[in-house]
Amino acid sequence: MFGKECVNLRSQNIDYKMKRLTQQAFLVLLLAFVVLPMWAADETITFSQLYSADETVNVVSANNFTLTFAKGSGSTAPKYYSNGSAVRMYNANTMTIVAAANTTITGITFTFSGSSYSLSGTFDVGTKSSDNSAWSGNATTIVYTCGSSQTRIQSMTVTYTVSGSPQPAAPTFDPASGTASTTDITVTMSTTTSGATIRYTIDGAAPTASTGTVGTTATITGVGEHTLRAVAVKNGVASTVASATYTITNPSSGGENRYVLVTDASTLQAGDKLIIASSAAAGSAYAIANTQKSGNRPATAVTIGSDNGTLSIDPTSATEIFELGGSAGAWTFKAVSEETSYNNQYLIASGNEKNNYLKYTSAATSNEAQANIAISNNQATVVFNGSNTNRYMRYNPNNGTPIFNCYSSSSTTGNLVSLYRLEDSTPPQPSLTVVTGTAGFKQAEPGSTVRLYLPDSYNARVLHVLDGANGTTDAYIRDKDGAMLMQGISPNRPMHVNQHLAGWVNGQYSTNADGLPLFVPDNELTNTDYLVIADPVTETVVQPKAVAADELDDNLADWVTVSNLRIGDSATPTLTDAFGQSGYTAPYTGALVDVSAIAASAATLHPVSENGVPHIVHVVDSKQQFVSPQADLEGVTVRVARSLQAGQWAPLTLPFDYYDFDGDVQEYVGLANGGPVMGSVSGQTFAAGMMYFAHADDYVLRAGVPYLVKPNRAYDTFVASDVTLSAASAATVAMTTQGAANAPARVPSVGGDDVYSFIGTYSPVTLDASRTIRYFDESGNIQWADGGDVEIDGTTAYFTAPANQGLHVQLQDNNNIITGVDDMLIIDVPHTGTYNIMGVKMPDDWEQLPPGFYIVNGVKTIKH
Repeated sequence: MFGKECVNLRSQNIDYKMKRLTQQAFLVLLLAFVVLPMWAADETITFSQLYSADETVNVVSANNFTLTFAKGSGSTAPKYYSNGSAVRMYNANTMTIVAAANTTITGITFTFSGSSYSLSGTFDVGTKSSDNSAWSGNATTIVYTCGSSQTRIQSMTVTYTVSGSPQPAAPTFDPASGTASTTDITVTMSTTTSGATIRYTIDGAAPTASTGTVGTTATITGVGEHTLRAVAVKNGVASTVASATYTITNPSSGGENRYVLVTDASTLQAGDKLIIASSAAAGSAYAIANTQKSGNRPATAVTIGSDNGTLSIDPTSATEIFELGGSAGAWTFKAVSEETSYNNQYLIASGNEKNNYLKYTSAATSNEAQANIAISNNQATVVFNGSNTNRYMRYNPNNGTPIFNCYSSSSTTGNLVSLYRLEDSTPPQPSLTVVTGTAGFKQAEPGSTVRLYLPDSYNARVLHVLDGANGTTDAYIRDKDGAMLMQGISPNRPMHVNQHLAGWVNGQYSTNADGLPLFVPDNELTNTDYLVIADPVTETVVQPKAVAADELDDNLADWVTVSNLRIGDSATPTLTDAFGQSGYTAPYTGALVDVSAIAASAATLHPVSENGVPHIVHVVDSKQQFVSPQADLEGVTVRVARSLQAGQWAPLTLPFDYYDFDGDVQEYVGLANGGPVMGSVSGQTFAAGMMYFAHADDYVLRAGVPYLVKPNRAYDTFVASDVTLSAASAATVAMTTQGAANAPARVPSVGGDDVYSFIGTYSPVTLDASRTIRYFDESGNIQWADGGDVEIDGTTAYFTAPANQGLHVQLQDNNNIITGVDDMLIIDVPHTGTYNIMGVKMPDDWEQLPPGFYIVNGVKTIKH
């Protein structure tokens, strides 16, 4: 059965916990030479719970080891056992453990999801302990092959030694951490360990003994806060990581005639002075010259240099300067260089399919002189609005005299151009109030423009991204103090969920009608060049913030999870699919759900799914009412809140099929054959029905069917994905002592009523005071409902029996033997011939015997 389950491991969610033992350096004099010291340490690898139905275990990378799981010759590949927080290995599966360089494995101690899931197989080297829970030896590579019995590994602690030199001293920095400057900062790194190499990073990643840039100096560029990290490395051993933070506060001047790359077409406006150049990174390039070449614009050499993260250009006197006119979609380029014979004339696309001229005209009203400008990845697509075929401005480097001319839209000849805009000799630094983080931003006057500074340490993150109006971007942002919506911005690189933000950007503080905090761009002042947008794959996965429904006002614009919402209640926030996301089914009236959403107002949530967190999770809570859907609801995620004790029998009824229960599952299948179990209640003699339970098919819990279960581990809550919530009510499984029609009675009927039932529940139920009703208490004991009304939890089940009759439960063990458990007869008559469970007759009277199991008149009986 277990081999059919499909549960998995995601290696990126392995929780590696490394604890370094005391450094052991020792000298051994042997044959007049010194042996290199060795480091002794251990590392614990814990396979943390993360359910996914589609991935099998493959390669897991720990700090000092790589684990590779393979199917081998077996029929089932290794899988992640979701509910047991373990890697499940089957017959012939292999686990190969490879140590890092200079590392020798000396021992491994394993923990398992249960006592029956220890190491059933063999290791290719070393020695396995007698209790099948550990390995010892000396090896750099170990292969474990699973035997015929499953192995479920929850965690493993590996002890090892590392040969080589001791850990070198961590680097130090000059200038010191915290230094700020308006220009580039050159940092010198050094270590007191002689012969050590320094490796460093400035991209946020931590350097290691084999990664990072090698060198002793690093140059910090770009406005904003930067973190420099470095390690010293000697003989393959890395020091601890040292970090330093540096801040560049303002861009430096490029001198007169400073032209800055235009990265966003929406920032263009009439009156801008532009240079049209070939698209290039820092270095040599070409711009349109102020001289003439028949039919086309000649090129002149220019230099593009790095200016604190922003590209700038210093043109020569032969470069043409254009004044931008018109408006978006109908821009014009007027030549305004003082030394050109084409002064105050306009660029046009002139020609047909036989030529591709880029000329001048004195009329700015013709379509050939008006153009649309789009910018992507710092490259501009300039398309003139005329009807001729060749309308696309390009730079053509393919001959000895580079030129600028026009091509058809389908042409692959020529490269896109870049636009550079003239700035003053001192870049504009508007007198704006600097606010730090979302908390400072929300203190600004509504409608005021501020400079929003996001320090790296604030860990600002992108929560959700939408297409804004007119080709812009809407991005929900969270930092350590709160959240906001950046509405209608044009970032200098595409934004994605999970990206880290730092640096600064100018914009207006505003709110919508519901009080949602908005960062709104100022057309003249907003530029995202100084807002650093990190690569999302380098960051820790961002998660929603768990809040209560009445806390939404304090978390507007944030990605939140709100639990236990009852759909249709007046106090429940409205769920709106304002983002047009697909992939979830709207919950039905009466459903109890958890919602992952953007908090749009105190009364509105916009469900979103990011980083594997589902939009809607339906909740089945044993303490709350469950409302079934009107029709089966497919493909949903369900969270079950129900406590189950390990090794203790309990009833369980679920409104969906569940395949991954970790433990024994038995269903009520009939009344056992044989004579009655005799006993008495309040002096009245009766016969008890033998209710027979057997293993459920494939150990699957079917929707609505009540079961007796004994989990291998304690349950508090569990999640099932892609299931179907059943519209049917919980079932009653009833059996009669008469069996099928005309069949002989299995147990003599008493009082004319011979039906024994097992009744499932989804919601908490109040049972009336009746000796016909039995239920499980919190200790796993079965009680009579005869002391007044009794409330039991939902997702359980209870028994009914004929009036004044007892009840006996029989379970099937793994060897198909019927075993009686939890005898529910209340014995209050004198006993003779009492034996213990081993068959030894008890010398004491019944009243003097301690509580336990006894054989009385051939019947197993419990004394309470």
